[in-house]
Amino acid sequence: MYRRMSVYTTLVFTLAFLLSACAGLTPADAIPAPTETPEPALTDTPELAPTETPEPEPTNTPEPEPEPTDTPEPEPTDTPKPAPEPTDTPEPEPTDTPAQEIRAEVVMRNNSFQPQEITVQVDTSVIWTNEDSFGHTVTAGTRSNPSGLFQSGNVSGGGDTFEFTFDQPGTYPYFCDYHVGMNGTVTVQQ
Repeated sequence: MYRRMSVYTTLVFTLAFLLSACAGLTPADAIPAPTETPEPALTDTPELAPTETPEPEPTNTPEPEPEPTDTPEPEPTDTPKPAPEPTDTPEPEPTDTPAQEIRAEVVMRNNSFQPQEITVQVDTSVIWTNEDSFGHTVTAGTRSNPSGLFQSGNVSGGGDTFEFTFDQPGTYPYFCDYHVGMNGTVTVQQ
């Protein structure tokens, strides 16, 4: 026969079961004997499903590490090695490798060339970068006497660049066509 228990009785039973499981008791030791309670009026009360209490997981006790033992190292033995036989090594043939490109940088900022004067070696490429927000030029020579060696045209602001490679030693003045007083010098050495 199946009896309905009150919710209260079910909770007491469940609590006692959980406590007994934690204390290592059997349910018979921890659960008081049920008493007769009047049967409540029939209502549509869902029955509670019994809950399972998980078994406690066993703990792993690490096993002690064995003590290291001293193992003697083997003694090295002298084994005679045969002398290498001489071989004819051909001389490496020279290859035409391009020379590494040498570069120098000049920044156009605040209506000036920075640095205003630079010294470089022959075959150095100088790169002018415009960091202003407006255009500049890089024109070879002086304002009163442009040499025509190089002329950048407009180098737009915001990072535009102009590059020229100096292949002869000498002193090369240059200026900006747009801004009076904006000039610089590249000295090229052998």
